[in-house]
Amino acid sequence: MASNVLSTGVSASGDIVPQVGVSDGGPKPVIYYGFSVRETAGSTAVFRVRTGGPTGDILDTVSLVPNESARENYMPQGLRAYDGLYFELVSGTVEGAIRHG
Repeated sequence: MASNVLSTGVSASGDIVPQVGVSDGGPKPVIYYGFSVRETAGSTAVFRVRTGGPTGDILDTVSLVPNESARENYMPQGLRAYDGLYFELVSGTVEGAIRHG
């Protein structure tokens, strides 16, 4: 099992949530272990998890129907995100968390 796994909450409606793994020196490498989210407004929602900001490589793209929840788990090894993680809400409203280390 992976140790030192962190969870960063995401909750947005039509907006982009800031990167994790970013400091004053710029983006830092993190390991992406997955997500757990649910749609909260009774409509469809789409989000992406990226590395490197809003135009970076896509690690996950998820589409949710009304009131659906979804989760993905890449433990124990995870996926390397060399430039931090970026949560992009494309449409709809979701809440949940991204797991990283």
